[in-house]
Amino acid sequence: MVNGYFLAPYKRRGFLKIGDSHATFDYQDMSLLTSFYFLVDILRAIHLNTPPSFNQTDLSFPLTTPSAGRFEDLYRRIIVNRQSLPQILPPDEYLLALLCILSETVQLLRFLGPFVDETIRSNRTEDMPPMHLMKGPYLPSSATREYLQQLEALIQSLEVWHSSVINNNSADFSGVEHFDATSQGDLNSNTLRVHRNVLPLAYFCRILLEIGPRALELPNIAGYDGLPLRGQSPHSPSNEQPHNLGIRISDTAIECAWKVLDALEDDECGSNYTETTNNDSLIPLWLPLVVFYAGLAVWARMQEDQDRGVLKGAQNSVPARRRLLRSFQNELRRMEKQYKSASRMADVIKNLCP
Repeated sequence: MVNGYFLAPYKRRGFLKIGDSHATFDYQDMSLLTSFYFLVDILRAIHLNTPPSFNQTDLSFPLTTPSAGRFEDLYRRIIVNRQSLPQILPPDEYLLALLCILSETVQLLRFLGPFVDETIRSNRTEDMPPMHLMKGPYLPSSATREYLQQLEALIQSLEVWHSSVINNNSADFSGVEHFDATSQGDLNSNTLRVHRNVLPLAYFCRILLEIGPRALELPNIAGYDGLPLRGQSPHSPSNEQPHNLGIRISDTAIECAWKVLDALEDDECGSNYTETTNNDSLIPLWLPLVVFYAGLAVWARMQEDQDRGVLKGAQNSVPARRRLLRSFQNELRRMEKQYKSASRMADVIKNLCP
């Protein structure tokens, strides 16, 4: 568990010497360790499609920037109040705020998603009823109503996070553009308060929110097993197509899936992250899972468009679909030296369009 985004700060602080009786550690070291555990637990829950081990409301630790307060303050600011984040935060704590959103997203999908009305579960987000129709104080309480309200709130939190990590003067949510990364100029690495390799995680969060309650079932439908037997090859994709099982992929989800690949084109976080000779060459923990889900979203949308007759001619050919998915497969192949799961994910993507 010493791989990933937080490893470099650990080594700088000598955290890996924890066992040395002469080593001393302060609250900042413990904050980094707790943050790393938070990250790993969320990714484990998504990868294995199991509940998170704990709720972020159970966490309590000071941030590495004392003037920024504690984790609870950061959580309340981004999740409850949906306020822009302080500019004094270091990059690690902008990432921590994003993890709060991702954790809430996973819990929404797992714990409330199964009880959502089937007509809502089978609709793309752009086809859902307007939120003002779901907010009347005299409407009866229901799982569907609560889900839609929480969905809207998390999308707003993600938009606030997006505006907070861009170096501009936009201070409150009222001026934030819809989070779809179409403003390519805003995402230049020189204007970001986070490393560019954090952006795919933000796109991934939006993809999950767009797909909806059954998003975490997509890998299993595609033939991926998070805990395979040793040497076991990926099993075949389900005979049922994702859209027939109520998984509908919106246009925004597809835009975010392609933006994942766009972000990986940066030399510092994509194809050149293939060696582990120093801290800067480590592939962040989340990238294999993010690229895999992005590829599955594109595959699911292609299957739906094919059945609806949207793809015609050359677009509907097997070589054309294979070329689209190969981009995701190739990125996963570049990660397999560090992550064995990336190799199995790449095999699954390959099997989707034989």
